[in-house]
Amino acid sequence: MEMGFELEVEIFPGVFLNGLGGLYISKRKCLVIADLHLGLEQALAVKGIRFPFFQLKHIKRRVELLLETYRPEVFIVNGDLKHDFGRINFQEVKEVSEFLNFSCPSVREFVLVRGNHDNFLWRSMFPENMVFTDRYSLGNFTFVHGHKKEKPSSEYIVLGHEHPSVKFSDEFGGSVKMPCFLVGEVSSSRIIVLPAFSPLSSGTNVSMTSKENFLSPLLREFGVEDFKVYGVDGDCVYYLNLVRYLKRSPMLI
Repeated sequence: MEMGFELEVEIFPGVFLNGLGGLYISKRKCLVIADLHLGLEQALAVKGIRFPFFQLKHIKRRVELLLETYRPEVFIVNGDLKHDFGRINFQEVKEVSEFLNFSCPSVREFVLVRGNHDNFLWRSMFPENMVFTDRYSLGNFTFVHGHKKEKPSSEYIVLGHEHPSVKFSDEFGGSVKMPCFLVGEVSSSRIIVLPAFSPLSSGTNVSMTSKENFLSPLLREFGVEDFKVYGVDGDCVYYLNLVRYLKRSPMLI
């Protein structure tokens, strides 16, 4: 595949990566995103790092575009809808409720796959068409967040959790971090790792991270050297290269 960019890229028949950070499976009429980390601004403020509370507005705008583009019947958030591990803070209560009320009426079924941050969610917050589960299967696709050990047994396994990204730098010291999809094969399974949908959580720099330092047990076990990297910037998808070649690039740190 030649390097280039598109609004969306078909990586397998009927399976599309979108520049907004979503995955769409046309045969199943299914839209997937991961790692929204709603409430992150308040958690950062407690540590003395202050951002305007802008994430929800930014996320809703992108989700609205994805829903308008694909008109899915099933919408999956593949883990970490909220951010705080040990509790649910006021911002999370407000923003999780607002996000669910915004997105659930647009689809037949809304699925939240439990991530390691999705603690202390109240069932009373969930609309009637919402499913909250540790893993979700749809045909030959399995959706898990990725923080637990996973045996590659399905034809397709979709993960979040890792927040994959690539960091570019230049000789003047400037740098930018681009969220990315990772696409590869492990045993008989095709693996798709989603970028974080949160604009504040770019995560693991795959061009610099060694196998043993990945967050996901599956990626730690098998590595990602031969995975394809597709960067996203909120508009377009950029095929960059295999991970192994990006690690050799002088423009990456």
